[in-house]
Amino acid sequence: MIGMRVKGLFFNDDKILRHMSQVTRMALGKSGGVIRKTAQRSMRYVTAVPEQKKRVQQGKQKKVKPRIVSKPGEPPRAVRPHPWLRKHLLYAYDPASRSVVVGPSVFGPSSGAPATLEFGGTVKAKGGKMARVEKRPYMAPALAAEVPHMADRYQDSLIKTV
Repeated sequence: MIGMRVKGLFFNDDKILRHMSQVTRMALGKSGGVIRKTAQRSMRYVTAVPEQKKRVQQGKQKKVKPRIVSKPGEPPRAVRPHPWLRKHLLYAYDPASRSVVVGPSVFGPSSGAPATLEFGGTVKAKGGKMARVEKRPYMAPALAAEVPHMADRYQDSLIKTV
């Protein structure tokens, strides 16, 4: 009869679990970065009208173009000179849930602007009137584009580290 240690074949060895945790962090970090970059690139730049007027006066631009607002269902525009939403997308690995969190940073204590753009909603406009904002998703399409590649990233990370 041949003796064999079967216990060493399971994923309960501390060294294997640490290695897999490291690989998971690496793969999720890469996926989080790709999701963030995809969402950022989906937001096209437009220049604010006051900024365009300055450029016309300086002779750097011929005429003022009307600001093009994104259509419902398209990602929001990143308005120059301060594209806040595009610049403040972050991602981080959450060790408690062993997942990656990707999304906009908090703009202020009561600002719901990023969520309103992503999911739509009602906001108080200038003059105190309520206005309906149609959804302009930017995170969900970025996630949908990355999901098919996440397993491959995990497998590649596992192979590279072994």
